[in-house]
Amino acid sequence: MQAYRRSVLISTILTYVLIFIGGLVRVSGAGLGCPDWPKCFGRWIPPTSLDQLPVGMDPALFNITLAWIEYFNRLAGVLIGLSILITAILAVRFLRHDRSLLRGSIAALLLVVFQGWQGSRVVSSVLEPVVVTLHLFLALILVSILLFLTHRVYHLNKPRSAREDLPRRLTRILFAVTLVQTVFGTQIRSELEMLARNFPLLNDFERLARLGPANNWHIIIGLGITLLVIWIAIQIWLKLPGFRSLAGMMTGLIILLTLSQILIGILLLQNGLPAMLQVSHTWLASLMLGAALLLNLEYSYL
Repeated sequence: MQAYRRSVLISTILTYVLIFIGGLVRVSGAGLGCPDWPKCFGRWIPPTSLDQLPVGMDPALFNITLAWIEYFNRLAGVLIGLSILITAILAVRFLRHDRSLLRGSIAALLLVVFQGWQGSRVVSSVLEPVVVTLHLFLALILVSILLFLTHRVYHLNKPRSAREDLPRRLTRILFAVTLVQTVFGTQIRSELEMLARNFPLLNDFERLARLGPANNWHIIIGLGITLLVIWIAIQIWLKLPGFRSLAGMMTGLIILLTLSQILIGILLLQNGLPAMLQVSHTWLASLMLGAALLLNLEYSYL
């Protein structure tokens, strides 16, 4: 049990790290740093000079910095795959009596394998926006499964409450809306990247204007999430004053993340979409998704 707890916790942390690395890959333009998959320029270790390129491959595609950034991203994906494989093996070996842990661990393993294959589709599609968005969506589902498993394995001996009151329903809605908002924001960013490739003379503000109402809807949904978070906080803290439980702490974290997202969103609009702010915006959204899930799970044990 201790080995499983450590393994699933490490897998969860590594997946969040990889989501951050994936954001860096995108804003650095390294998504096609290795134009083939799973190898990089036909090699298991990226080339360090033009003379190491395979015969027939366009030298214009080679950028040593971008190639190694993408290669590091792939290595991190392999590491997470191995970590989740160990988690699944431990579940099959020692936790067959708990169906939720067993099924969740196997689901996570199958999903990370599929995610690896889908990563090859991202490369072969030349960063098609829908394919890129699906890649992040699957990563968010994977980390949600891992968070569920982590929470579950630390609460095996605690009785669950069957109550289904307003705060619990609101946390479910928050999780769902945050997932939609994150995926929608990723699609907007993908469209902006496509516009940058097709219309290189346009600046960031002009590209935003070409999105039409999509960016306005993103802002409107964000405001809706803010109001929902305030409502949840009032409901939770009326029942659990302060930060005396994990649920109270998760509520505080969600409020902090919401305020951070509002600030970053404003800075993005005012400063022409700085790269690191884009990475932070997506990563904090994934953290907020996880916090909403943990809040919902923890509430069932109160």
